Amino acid sequence: MNRPRRPKGSHYEPPRPNVSTFFTSILEPFVAIFSPWRALPPEAPCAPFHSVGESFELLSARILAKKSTSTALREYKRLKAIDPSLRLTGPAIIVFLRSLLKLGLHTPVLEVLEMENLMVEEGIMRLKIAMEGLSPEQRRRVVGRLVEVGGDLRQNRFRSLVSGEIKSFEAENVTVKSDSEYARDIRSARDGDEMRKLLDEIVSTKATITNGTSQLIASRLVELNELSLGASYALEPLINTSKSNYIAKICDALCDARQYGAGYALIMKALKTGKYGLLSDLDMKHGVRTVDTMSQPYQQLQDLWNAMKSSSAIYPRDLSYHTYAAFLGRATRLRLGPLGSFREGGGETPLLTMSIEIIVRLTDKEKKMAKGLLGSMLEAWIWSWGRTCRQKPDLRSLEGSIPFMASFFNILPPESRDPAILMAVERITTNCISSGLEVWPVRIIWPFVSTLAQTKIWQEEESISLWATERVLLRKRLAPTYLRYRTDAEIARFIARHYLPLRLGLTGPKRVTQQTQDAERVLVRMRSLEYGTANLPDLSVFALAILAFKDTCIPSTTLLIDTIYTLCRLHRYADIPILLSSLKSYNITSSRSDIARLIRLLTKAHPESALKLLQTYPDTQYSVFAQFIVRTASLYPDLALRAYQLLTPPTLHYFSRFQPKIPGRRLPGRKLLIAMGWKFANSPVLSPRQCSRYAQKCLKAMLMLRLDPGPKMGWAIAVAGIERAVRAGIPVSREWGRVKWVLKAVSKNAGARRAAEVDLLLRSWERKIWDDRMGMRRRS
Repeated sequence: MNRPRRPKGSHYEPPRPNVSTFFTSILEPFVAIFSPWRALPPEAPCAPFHSVGESFELLSARILAKKSTSTALREYKRLKAIDPSLRLTGPAIIVFLRSLLKLGLHTPVLEVLEMENLMVEEGIMRLKIAMEGLSPEQRRRVVGRLVEVGGDLRQNRFRSLVSGEIKSFEAENVTVKSDSEYARDIRSARDGDEMRKLLDEIVSTKATITNGTSQLIASRLVELNELSLGASYALEPLINTSKSNYIAKICDALCDARQYGAGYALIMKALKTGKYGLLSDLDMKHGVRTVDTMSQPYQQLQDLWNAMKSSSAIYPRDLSYHTYAAFLGRATRLRLGPLGSFREGGGETPLLTMSIEIIVRLTDKEKKMAKGLLGSMLEAWIWSWGRTCRQKPDLRSLEGSIPFMASFFNILPPESRDPAILMAVERITTNCISSGLEVWPVRIIWPFVSTLAQTKIWQEEESISLWATERVLLRKRLAPTYLRYRTDAEIARFIARHYLPLRLGLTGPKRVTQQTQDAERVLVRMRSLEYGTANLPDLSVFALAILAFKDTCIPSTTLLIDTIYTLCRLHRYADIPILLSSLKSYNITSSRSDIARLIRLLTKAHPESALKLLQTYPDTQYSVFAQFIVRTASLYPDLALRAYQLLTPPTLHYFSRFQPKIPGRRLPGRKLLIAMGWKFANSPVLSPRQCSRYAQKCLKAMLMLRLDPGPKMGWAIAVAGIERAVRAGIPVSREWGRVKWVLKAVSKNAGARRAAEVDLLLRSWERKIWDDRMGMRRRS
């Protein structure tokens, strides 16, 4: 059968069949007995490391893993020649001696003991442990071989000790101290060498110690400043017993000594061992501290969390609330990622994902306990995202929300969510004020409002988190924009809940007072505004909201003013007269000065609503009527005339043959009638004939009241009777009776000079009309 041959590379050398190769393979076992060095299979040396210490640590790991003994022995001698102070751990020495004895290498055993400075009783103890599992006959043979091997003076002394202990080597078991004896020896240890001997003895004899002794070991190592020794034994289960918090003590000491990197490396090594119970909850909590001053704290904190999740040394379910809080607090202190990471991740960072995952693992009770941490996290999240988002928000929609925050709010219970949002809002406000920055820039506050619109908070109008956000909107003058997305009932509740006494219903003092009871009663009434409008169609929602304060000790006058102000900001001027007229029957009204200011405001913004208020409150000051009439006479003459009819007695109306049945109140003043005549004369919405008629009636009212019209009134008559007709191209003749009356009135009130100017204007206008007519005749 022809099988494909293996391809031969450039390294391939064909075998050279000869007799010596055959005999060498037969004699190889005998050679191993008489010359053990040649029996060891060759192996590639250890990979070079940056330092001798790192290479020695790798060698210790290879020895514990029972790799090739020949390579380990060569590498051990090479490294000891470079630095004789290097020492193997107790378990590594025992495994190394056991491997050498198994191969029959007795001389290297003595060399290793000598280089480890164990040519005393301690070395004998190590040999006893290494020979565990051998029969008494095999032990006697090994001891005899060690005694026969030649060597220097120190080895001879050691051989003499071994020969004196031959009977003890034949014993099967090694005497192990009790936990109390080890505790006494650990307390009396004076330096690191004595501690090392005790720890090696515990490991070599496989002694069982309690958690208290393990904690004592960590404390003594910290007191003796042997932190590296403590870290080297931290991964030994016999020293670091389960739930002893050994690593937490060592990590704290390393961090206090500014050796954060060593502490972080210790935690990561412990997580990679996979020995369950080697790490406790407190160990992980103190391990988070090690990332404080690392070069890349963002990445290292994330690596620590990922290593913990994938490790079998400890599981996430074993962590307590305080350890989760340590991770969350450290991520918050790091602002959930470096600057610009939110933009690169589309609103998501690894630390943000880790924080949300931690919060999901918490119970509702723990989430309530963590409201302070949640507030700090939200403050960092909102501000960090806002600093990287430079896009101007669109105030015409509620679409540009902060990514993932709405879903995060929906998984939080209200007991922890609302205080956290309140705390975050107040912290951002305080930080902006203290640092001199703009308080809640629009590019941050509006996406935050858009986020709330996508959560349950938007419908929970009594939520303190929503109240805090609305206070910021009021401060930023964005309340009108915000209220455009709310119904009338929600707007009414918005006005009421920012009225200070009402907050006592939820956030007031603990003691029960009449004011708190009334506030709670008002809250109940406010919840049913929608049903009230169905039962009382004559009352608006805003009127019902104000009437909810009736029969309570909380006054409603300020609330009425706030409602009117809010309606003005929303440009809903037509609702204001309806609101005031409906409340007037319930004896709820504002002061005369407030009504006057409101009418003056609406005169410019919405004259129709201002006139309705004048009709509702006819006893308003004369100056308010006069100002309304003067400001509306030019553009809204009908409204001005209706207001004039409310102000004056029926005998002085002259503007309508239908006399209103309103008793006369006061007489119009001279300035008002002159201003009315001038405004009517120059009104762009009146025809020239209407201008002349209205101006003449103003003059007639002045003459009836025996007031001096003055030059301005005479000039107004001239403008209304002649100039407006000339400007409109209407033929006017001096022979007409109306024109003669105008010239006479101008001459009497404005003077002969003004009358001459008007007469000259008429003559030029008549000549122009005559010329135009003659020209038309010639052309025809």
